[in-house]
Amino acid sequence: MSDRQMNRYIPIKMGMLGMSLENITAGKQGWVKLPIGPRDLTMAGGREWVKVKVTAMEDVRENRDIIVGNDQGEIKEHTPVELSYEKLEGGYQRVGEAHPLPTGGGYAEPASVTATASDDTEVKKPASGKKLSIKFIYVFNSGVASRTVYLHFTTTGDAHFKANLAPQTGYTLNLVGCNWHGEKNEPLYVNLDAVGTINVSVLIHEVE
Repeated sequence: MSDRQMNRYIPIKMGMLGMSLENITAGKQGWVKLPIGPRDLTMAGGREWVKVKVTAMEDVRENRDIIVGNDQGEIKEHTPVELSYEKLEGGYQRVGEAHPLPTGGGYAEPASVTATASDDTEVKKPASGKKLSIKFIYVFNSGVASRTVYLHFTTTGDAHFKANLAPQTGYTLNLVGCNWHGEKNEPLYVNLDAVGTINVSVLIHEVE
């Protein structure tokens, strides 16, 4: 049985986020990690992360955030405009031009950063006189060591969504309908307890 046939029996959903373990040329197969193992509430997504062989829709680089791009379980590198969400009626919806993320009334744009330094790294600064409304958060530890991570507004703001992330794990938060707001002119920061590699993507709407 081929790897592609075997993958038909692995519960991979379109829109699932994971991590590449090697360089994979477009059309070729390679190894990635996805949260599809047994339920484990100590792990990101509530499941163990499992090593899976998949086919790449485009060239994928080693140690990159990836997204399952179609119903065949093929993957591509993740970019903020391709974030996905699980619909209330079931199944994942690919976010893109034809299917925008539901924002609960208001435009949202992506902002991304790879934080490597200890302490604060700025994710997004609002325009003068505006404040940030956060609709979606994606945080992933693509480093080789566990890191304690949290988000906050201003350099002295309270820590929020704090988590100790093992390597190749992360979390997503869909805040649509209960947006998290900063105050006027307050930048959004991600904080690391030590040097590492933490990828952060957010969908943001700037408001008065």
